[in-house]
Amino acid sequence: MSKIILRRPLLADRQKLETFFKLMVESTFIMEGIGHLTEMIVEETEDKIKRFLQDLETDGESSYFIIAEWNDEIVGTIAISECNELIIEGSLGELEGTVEVNTVFVRPDKQNHGIGKMLMKAMTNHLRKRNVSSFCMDSGYKRAQSIWTHLYGLPDYVMFDYWEEESHHMIWRVPIT
Repeated sequence: MSKIILRRPLLADRQKLETFFKLMVESTFIMEGIGHLTEMIVEETEDKIKRFLQDLETDGESSYFIIAEWNDEIVGTIAISECNELIIEGSLGELEGTVEVNTVFVRPDKQNHGIGKMLMKAMTNHLRKRNVSSFCMDSGYKRAQSIWTHLYGLPDYVMFDYWEEESHHMIWRVPIT
């Protein structure tokens, strides 16, 4: 694989990111067996684009993205923002005000090449420079839950049967060392 370049996004990346987010959300929903939820796919994709635009509008203060590029194609993203309402609800308010790592995506054909780890390391370094001592992340997707559990251990909070029976929502608080 050619060299992966990590960088901040530009307005000129908008079309590429819209295409990337649509691909990633659709493929995630299909892998999770919920590809039929087309309205949720559209909402989730629009939310990612909105966060990207917030990053540009606030120069990274409201939301902060890092993208991974390979041969001028976006192959991965990671972002931070204030934690979402579901994290606040699931942690009974304990994580309110905590930085959330989100929008961690690696294109399916580029997975298992260390891109996700590169993005996590870059974001952790960014948070460390901002003197952030921990971050939180959440997921209702079984595949992501497996990855986060492998990397960060058991979740700190579990919202049992949140999405449907046997479909839990998990939340991690991760110290930055």
